[in-house]
Amino acid sequence: MTHECKSFIYINSANRLTGTDSAFSIEVQYNSNKHYDRVAVMSANIPKCYYAVPSGRNTFTLVEGASNTTITVTPGTYTRGGFATYLSSLLSALSPNHYTYKVALPNTTNGPETGYYYYTVTGNGATQPSFVFSTYICQQMGFVANSTNTFIAGSLTSTVVTNLAAETSLYLHSDICWDYNSENNILQDIYTNGYNYNSYISYTNPNIEFNSKPLVMKGNVWSFWLTDENGQDIFLNGSNMVITLCLFREPLVYRLVENYILYKVNKSSKIMADIPTIPLPPQSDNNGIENEV
Repeated sequence: MTHECKSFIYINSANRLTGTDSAFSIEVQYNSNKHYDRVAVMSANIPKCYYAVPSGRNTFTLVEGASNTTITVTPGTYTRGGFATYLSSLLSALSPNHYTYKVALPNTTNGPETGYYYYTVTGNGATQPSFVFSTYICQQMGFVANSTNTFIAGSLTSTVVTNLAAETSLYLHSDICWDYNSENNILQDIYTNGYNYNSYISYTNPNIEFNSKPLVMKGNVWSFWLTDENGQDIFLNGSNMVITLCLFREPLVYRLVENYILYKVNKSSKIMADIPTIPLPPQSDNNGIENEV
């Protein structure tokens, strides 16, 4: 579709004013006299160097009778076998009562691969320990969020399949956009299936018009931040991401229809006030002289 005006903005998080490579503010240069009202991510290149076990979301509680302690898992990306070995050593080393823990995978030589972990404890006498999770580290260890999981006769099987894949659903947010229908500031959703750890996620927008969002801020300092589907920050661990944006003005007839639909659905004049109006482009008379409408 041909637009009345458009501009391309190139964002490199390494050139930020403040923040990190995954949550930053940056100064941009563009012709702010143009009446842009839509913004879209044309393309993005994001390093998949964020961890399956991120910093700040890597703790759970180990309860041993009257004793309990916080277990902090070292941030990083693990294989299933490597994580099982690591947990065995970590739990045993941090046990308040010096119990010995073992974490094992299914024995696939005589049975199926279930995706579960099998936990055992020795040296505990009659006391049966528990793992207590909030929303952190639970899926990596094979348990559900906000749960308490207690050993029975020295054994505990994970209740769900372990998931050590780095986050595959990314949401790029920005303060320059606002979706009035969905009521969020997600500039673009990006799904990363098929990209290996320590590679680059290359995104190309298949439909700029359809995937554009209303442009609501037109200053020169813009903020961007990357999260998962639950709004948790994604940490790129010092590697920069690059984004190409397209600013454009939606055809007037589309904007009038959109405003009318929003007004009818929400029954509020505030909708009309919140959405910036779009000046009509200069019109020409028969002599080719432009007249303002």
